Amino acid sequence: MSMTPTLAPSSWPVPPCRAPLAAVADDIYDGNDGGEMWTNNSGSLISATTGKSVGSLPSSDNFVIWWDADEARELEDQTSITKYGGATPLLTCIDCASNNSTKATPALSADLLGDWREEIIWREKDNSALRLYTTTDVTTRRIYTLMHDPQYRMQVSSEQAGFNQPPHPSSTSATICSCLPSPTSSCGGRVRSGTMALIVLAGRLSGR
Repeated sequence: MSMTPTLAPSSWPVPPCRAPLAAVADDIYDGNDGGEMWTNNSGSLISATTGKSVGSLPSSDNFVIWWDADEARELEDQTSITKYGGATPLLTCIDCASNNSTKATPALSADLLGDWREEIIWREKDNSALRLYTTTDVTTRRIYTLMHDPQYRMQVSSEQAGFNQPPHPSSTSATICSCLPSPTSSCGGRVRSGTMALIVLAGRLSGR
């Protein structure tokens, strides 16, 4: 997410002697104009433009992912995806495991199939396969695939080569059409429906 520096507060209130162990900044709440940020001990969801509290503390401070039909990102942690303020996970995999011990990160999150929402890859608990999940929510929003954005592509590659964090485009999803150059590739314009999980086992792809 890009943000005009003059609009952002110069500092954030942190409880004395309690430095945050994790922090996230993105647009996860439709009820607030602009992006939000929070830490594991910020106590609430904070507006990234005003520094004021705009909601309760999210249930996790790990990955974020574009999953459902709106342009706010969802929360990803362990092997579940949830919407901010939602009580029931949008997706969970009890047969999968996360990576990096307490960081609990996925194997990969990225716009892999070309519909600006993102896919998630988790490993199976016995490490015998990788599972790729994609959303089943149909959206009327049409923007370029995120992989057309050089910054987004670079951050996807850094998930496997550096500190594992979710990829961010060079602009918000609401303005990405006007910021990106016109891609030379094209697709049929349809949004695929139906749950899909790809299982990678012994070098072979199969549907489950």
